[in-house]
Amino acid sequence: MKSIQDLDYGHALCPNCRNKYDLSTSPSYVLISIGECRDKIYAFLCQRCDWEAGNSASQRENIESCCANNLRREHDLCWAAVSELALRLNNWDVVAAREFGCGLPKVIYDAVISGECDLWMPPCTHISYSAGR
Repeated sequence: MKSIQDLDYGHALCPNCRNKYDLSTSPSYVLISIGECRDKIYAFLCQRCDWEAGNSASQRENIESCCANNLRREHDLCWAAVSELALRLNNWDVVAAREFGCGLPKVIYDAVISGECDLWMPPCTHISYSAGR
């Protein structure tokens, strides 16, 4: 299976069908829950899977379930999936969010997701954080 070193910049694996594709062409996503994670996970679908997901509500549910299972079981692959926090910190740029993540130490990420810490970005690109609300 493809590791991140095997993929060109901005490419990832569709979390449903496992095909490699360019994230900048990703037409849609499904929101999935994984375990105890409080952050929303966006799984971005390739064009073929997006078309299949649009066929019926039951097909979309099947695709959501498949994406969640793949992400849970094989979390070390370069999936086309990112957290909402990573998207927010990368100005909702899917490629940047996938390539760079949120860039926070785990303790700060956990504090932001749990609401113990607020996160804000000044006009420059540096991330700042503060404890409390």
